[in-house]
Amino acid sequence: MALSDDILQALVNAGKELKADLWTSEDLDMLKQRALDLAGLEAKAVQATDPDKKNQYQLAASLIIDHVKVTALTRMLLAQKDALDALGKLFLQVLTKYLLPLLPALL
Repeated sequence: MALSDDILQALVNAGKELKADLWTSEDLDMLKQRALDLAGLEAKAVQATDPDKKNQYQLAASLIIDHVKVTALTRMLLAQKDALDALGKLFLQVLTKYLLPLLPALL
């Protein structure tokens, strides 16, 4: 298995630990590219003899990881919003059942 495949699996698994269906199919395509990018940067960093160049590779990897993190957080926020919207609607249905007899002219 290539390093990029292992990295891809790590990225996918990390998301699944947060939420089983976190990643969309478009996300998986993006994750595959980010895995290839990280594997390429790792290969370059291993070969780098110039500390500044190695730091640049590390910074680039950090930015790629941040991109994946922001995507995961966006997916989590969307899921949270959907869950809160559903809970809000359920609460209003239950509340209406109790308030309707008390406030028939208003509801």
